Amino acid sequence: MLTLSQYRDINALTEGGVFDKMIHTISIVRSLDEYEVQNWDSTKIVEEYKRIEPHTQVSERYSNKIAIQDIELTLINFEALTLGQWIDLEAFVSNDYIGNLHLISSIIYLRHSGGGLYSDEWEKYGNVNIHNRAELVDQLPAKDVLGACAKYLKFRKNLFESYELFNDPHEDVDPDELDAEELEIYKKEKAEREKGASNQWERMLNLLSNNDFTKFDSVLNQNLFISLNQVSYLKRNS
Repeated sequence: MLTLSQYRDINALTEGGVFDKMIHTISIVRSLDEYEVQNWDSTKIVEEYKRIEPHTQVSERYSNKIAIQDIELTLINFEALTLGQWIDLEAFVSNDYIGNLHLISSIIYLRHSGGGLYSDEWEKYGNVNIHNRAELVDQLPAKDVLGACAKYLKFRKNLFESYELFNDPHEDVDPDELDAEELEIYKKEKAEREKGASNQWERMLNLLSNNDFTKFDSVLNQNLFISLNQVSYLKRNS
């Protein structure tokens, strides 16, 4: 069974040719040293890759519940994300989605108790050691969580399309159609926007807390949509 760790390692290779990919994949799935596989006859490499390659493909199906160290975790409702969870997810998705799949999974799967008529409780995200949990999630079958991560990406895409504050004013601009003066303005505005993107979460946090750092924890624990609606309102009326 292909683990999430193996899936991440296989798909981390972005350079090299076809044979490099074959050797890399075989070494991971078979737990062999790459140098050993490199010394195989080329026919053996091709045949072995053909045999194991179907087992490295994972569908977008997923498990609603996973277990680590006998503790059951449940896929959260993305509509209930807090601002803090979302900011962490954005960091992991934007920086290296494949490489951070174990960390992303550790955020979107949480412990859940109750769910009946009188009780419905989720563990507090702030109490979760994401990196420790990710090491355990990494050893689960990749098929358990990959589809859930893909589902989050679709949710993320829809969310960005739903809020004007994420719109890129230069998205439909063709630099080749601009004259010298317009191109200079375009480059300056684009550079300022890219620079601002690096600290956009800090600016959002300060805006929602009215620059009061003692309120940061409270803001980060707010529902994501309440936070984004408030930011949109404040920007429209500033």
